[in-house]
Amino acid sequence: MIDGSGVNRRELDAYVQRVTARWPAQRVLLGGARVDDLHGAMPQRERGPEYVVVFVSEHFEGVPWLERVYVAGSLWDGYEMGAPADVHCYTPAEFDRKRETLRAVRETAERGPEYVIVLVSEFFDGIPWLERVHQCGSLWDASEMGAPADVHCYTPAEFERKRMTMKRVRLAAEQGLDLMAEATG
Repeated sequence: MIDGSGVNRRELDAYVQRVTARWPAQRVLLGGARVDDLHGAMPQRERGPEYVVVFVSEHFEGVPWLERVYVAGSLWDGYEMGAPADVHCYTPAEFDRKRETLRAVRETAERGPEYVIVLVSEFFDGIPWLERVHQCGSLWDASEMGAPADVHCYTPAEFERKRMTMKRVRLAAEQGLDLMAEATG
């Protein structure tokens, strides 16, 4: 399923799931020429890599950098995605350093999702996580909203666990706008 940006969202979601099944990630960022196209970049420019994928995980601690990149890179399906990817795998501390020194990582972080959406419903029970995220994420119109979104879909029990282990979910819950409270309040 290729969306209007030319990105095979289903394969991209499956790729992220393949990598995060091995190393749960705090952040997964997508950048590169295809994302720049989505943001309205001029067609006549030096494109650089078509895809830049940055995984940030505390679970990379103790795993040699080359092993992380080799495994994560080998899970990318360039045929399905239409191009190879420049894959980066960092611990949170490494990511902070690389963001300062590597242009591709910095630009990917800057163009990453500005919106974090956390959906919590008991109706998600029994629905595979990837299906939830794909269905809910496909409803977000990045061109209309001006930026991509990082969509999370949890049952109430999953949400309570994720709040404790994922900083982005915790910050969204603590500092974000609760639209359901607004609607019922």
